[in-house]
Amino acid sequence: MQVVVVPVGVKKEIPTELKEAIDGIVATCKAADIRVKVDDDVRTTPGFKFNHYELLGVPVRVEVGMRDVDKGCCVTARCGLYLTKGD
Repeated sequence: MQVVVVPVGVKKEIPTELKEAIDGIVATCKAADIRVKVDDDVRTTPGFKFNHYELLGVPVRVEVGMRDVDKGCCVTARCGLYLTKGD
């Protein structure tokens, strides 16, 4: 797995608009031959998922919420990329 997509701000069920946005991200990744997983389990918090996938060494995390869908953007994080002043 090279990318994990984590829906954020979801309490019980993922809204249709958010599912469609996630499907678009997944389709883009697959078209570029990037292995991707969507963690849509609403029983665990996004923070738990972030930590879990960072410990697994997944290189890229994509966070998508309804506000992001409204703005047409998302948040990405790269595992193991630590910059210090002067880099």
